[in-house]
Amino acid sequence: MLRLLINLDRAVDRRAHMEKLLSEMGVEWERVPAFDRREFEPGFVEDVYEKSAMVHQDEGSIGSFMTHRACWQRLIDSDEEHALILEDDLVFGVGARRFLTDASWLPQSHWKCIVHLETFGRVTVLDAEPVDKAYAYGLHALHMVHHGSAAYLIHREVAEAALKASSDLNNVPDEFLFMPPPANTVTKLPILQAVPAPFVQEDILERMGGQKSTHRSLVAETRKGNRKGLTKLKMKLRHLLIKRWILLVGLITDGIRGRKTGVIDFK
Repeated sequence: MLRLLINLDRAVDRRAHMEKLLSEMGVEWERVPAFDRREFEPGFVEDVYEKSAMVHQDEGSIGSFMTHRACWQRLIDSDEEHALILEDDLVFGVGARRFLTDASWLPQSHWKCIVHLETFGRVTVLDAEPVDKAYAYGLHALHMVHHGSAAYLIHREVAEAALKASSDLNNVPDEFLFMPPPANTVTKLPILQAVPAPFVQEDILERMGGQKSTHRSLVAETRKGNRKGLTKLKMKLRHLLIKRWILLVGLITDGIRGRKTGVIDFK
């Protein structure tokens, strides 16, 4: 299994912090330099927009998507079957090391799938009963996109399909990868979610009421360049309305459908 750590060249303190954590766990890993929107050539983003019919993503999100595509390519070019892809602003839970060791925890029935290993601190919907257990964590099938692309496991065949389906670049990795089938175009298997999540981003943990972020992620900051003023307020109101609607639907239908609606904890 490859262990790939995404990190901007200028984020030296983040790299040192993650190097220390991973070294203490005794696992081998590789750094993947993140694409930096500050270094895009003039006109590059406009060219991306012209080739894509999608809603135009901000420059930081396009850079992030390009970086994850580089990770998928690195997996395909290797002899490994899986890659564990990590961003440099993670907090590790009590059982995180086991997921870093290898992919033996993955059930054979879902060997060629995607596993989301973090929580984004927002409401999602998943099967009430797990497909299988991984140590003290349940592996549940997602029925709604769960955001965050800072910790996930991907199989090489899924990575190959993802590369072929994403050449227009105008996307974000979490919406592209973690939308459940049939809307997901790169895999027919369910997207699995670890519950509770063994990883979380520092700023998400802070938003959830946990520890304060000590090392701000420059990768995360590049995605927030267009989220200011009225745009930021509209986004917050939209998230609040969606959350209330999803919780209401879950309250009414979860028991009937065998599903669970709520926020995934971090442990």
